[in-house]
Amino acid sequence: MSVSPLDFHHAAQGMCGEGSEIGYRNASSRVYYAAYHLGLSVVDALPSAPVKNDVGVHEELIQRLTKIPNSFVHVMVARSAGHLLAQMRKSRVKADYKITDGFSDQEAELQLELFSKYSQKIEILAKP
Repeated sequence: MSVSPLDFHHAAQGMCGEGSEIGYRNASSRVYYAAYHLGLSVVDALPSAPVKNDVGVHEELIQRLTKIPNSFVHVMVARSAGHLLAQMRKSRVKADYKITDGFSDQEAELQLELFSKYSQKIEILAKP
């Protein structure tokens, strides 16, 4: 059985409602991965963008969106999506790796809001 990016998003919404810091952290992490996989589903159909060598797959996706050629009709949408994904990644890193720092419900809710904005942009990019 396979899952979709929206399955990650749905799970994140449930985790956010648990009312615990670990739920907020897990929600932030899972909704980031919803965004990451959603971006992967469209990026190969977009014009090529230069990417720095020796970057990880997450940074590569961000760069492919933020450095999209100016000639692309939805250049600003793609770049905005890339910036949103980068912002979401920072929150995911805090949630997963900075466990001695507190993580609030507001941070998790912001991550869900960013996903909503990001997914709207990806929807535009997915249209032929």
